[in-house]
Amino acid sequence: MIPLAALPCEIKGSRLMPKLLNRGHLSTVASLISLYETMVGQRVSEETVSEYVEAVVPDFRLAKALQYAMAYFYEIAPESPFDMLGRRLREDKWRYLRMFYEWVAQRYGFLPQSRRLKAIEEFCREKRLSRDLFLQLLESENPYNTVMRRKVRSPPSPETVAGIFNFLIIEKLLSISDRVVLSLRSRSLGTLAKELLMRAKRHEVLLSMKRVGSVLICDITGPYQLFKLPAVSEYGRHIAWILSPIVCSAERWKLRMYVVYRKRRLLCELSREDVEFLLPYWLIFRDETPRETYDSALEERVHSVLTTLLSRRGLRVLREPDVVILRDGTIVIPDFVVTDGRRSVYLEIVGYWRREYVRKKREKLEKLARSGYPTIALVSERARSEFLNAPFPCVFFDREVPFGSLCQEIVRIIHPG
Repeated sequence: MIPLAALPCEIKGSRLMPKLLNRGHLSTVASLISLYETMVGQRVSEETVSEYVEAVVPDFRLAKALQYAMAYFYEIAPESPFDMLGRRLREDKWRYLRMFYEWVAQRYGFLPQSRRLKAIEEFCREKRLSRDLFLQLLESENPYNTVMRRKVRSPPSPETVAGIFNFLIIEKLLSISDRVVLSLRSRSLGTLAKELLMRAKRHEVLLSMKRVGSVLICDITGPYQLFKLPAVSEYGRHIAWILSPIVCSAERWKLRMYVVYRKRRLLCELSREDVEFLLPYWLIFRDETPRETYDSALEERVHSVLTTLLSRRGLRVLREPDVVILRDGTIVIPDFVVTDGRRSVYLEIVGYWRREYVRKKREKLEKLARSGYPTIALVSERARSEFLNAPFPCVFFDREVPFGSLCQEIVRIIHPG
């Protein structure tokens, strides 16, 4: 993910306007690719490459973001003459270096540059080392021995670089958002809805979803942790992991992102029509695929213990059951469903982030219960006040989960009387 300092954008009133690449930028990108190709195999430093890129692209932030996009295809890697030395000398590298520096300290104390070569020759004669090999060994310690390498078989096309650049910008915007509203149109809307909900649950992110005709409206809200990670909130990182793959697979979409930028909350709007080129980097490098799961230790424990306790009563505990579509179009996937094959109860775990999160969680569970789905909530003590008088049973927990009370409540609902 690109750093905030490399996000090319401008502020207009209360809006943030990102700079994306379109067809008009392809000639500049092509020049940049040609520049990198002339440096392949050459000794260059990060500073030198930055200066060259900024000469081609005068906009500092745009130049920095382009460097991050180009880093998927090119790298500046260490290549020392020492890498080609004999195995024995390579294995003894640090021993010989330490021996030399200790020898210099004892023999000379301070070694002026004018006497450096003579001292090396004296040391090599005394230790019976090859002067040329030892000079290469010393040269290997030079931090500027870096070479430009291409990471892919052939040079990328300007369209490919532009696609990854635009994707990196959208990913960054998502990661600094504290609320995102995504409207989707797709022939596979049902599949996308379930994928979104499952990814949101696995990343422990609160997602409200509603289908209005042929449009799926997804609303993600959460706390922005300004003091934990100034450049990107942990919550924002999860938003990016959840929505980035969806945006790339839908035919039409619109994003309303409420981003926190320079200590201001700004609106940023983008649609598929605004993005001429879009390419997720994991289609080129599979190991860059976003993490698919976010483990919840509490959820794992609840699932494990309930499965053990309730199986004795002939009940099954299913994790992440099928999608529930309510009468008003709201889409819900509860954490668990407990069933005996004929009757079921939906179980949701409610932690605590802030009041807004708890309020929205209760609203969703109320809709589920009032729509005729037996519902029970396992609620953090910190959220107790928000769940008093809820129209569904609640079991509260602090450090330990009261599994006895929880099981009794579940059995009472499934087997009343």
